[in-house]
Amino acid sequence: MSNVNTFARLSNLVQGNVLTNPSAFPTVSGGAVRARVGIRADVSAGIFDGLPFRVRGVWKAVPGTAGNYTASVYWDAGTNTDLTTLTDEKIFLTSGAIALGTQAASTFVLSAVLVWDSSAKRLAGVNDPQSFHTIATPAVLFSGASAVTATNSPVATSVASVSAIQFIATGLFGTTHASNAATLVELALEQI
Repeated sequence: MSNVNTFARLSNLVQGNVLTNPSAFPTVSGGAVRARVGIRADVSAGIFDGLPFRVRGVWKAVPGTAGNYTASVYWDAGTNTDLTTLTDEKIFLTSGAIALGTQAASTFVLSAVLVWDSSAKRLAGVNDPQSFHTIATPAVLFSGASAVTATNSPVATSVASVSAIQFIATGLFGTTHASNAATLVELALEQI
């Protein structure tokens, strides 16, 4: 939930039955342009160089049938605007494929603490212990090759300016069903 330290936020974006490839949440329901959250020029004023901040994503997935859902946050390189081209983006957080079963809905929260170095033009971070989900018996708990761990910290290079610090959230259902739906409840950036 947003608080006094939140300086950028997206909320309540809807996504339908996404299969095969991760898809970014659109700016409007049914749209084809990805929603981004980034550091605005009016709040940057040099306060982000070398200082930690948090990126947090909250998803609500409603499966139409038993299956998996994967929630992720990427650093957005700004070169693509469509929902599925993620060639230049760098994954910073992922839930991995979480078995939803036949629950009415499941909520995911992923969070990381990041630092941007203007001299090295690098954005790096580690996962935050606040990450969790509401699955009663998860098959996987935030693991996998792309997961953020202390030994596998994500790093984005060529982040030349504070305006290049922007993120997108993606979702992916593992089983097709017309009733599959996901909501990006929040994708927020916070000073810490």
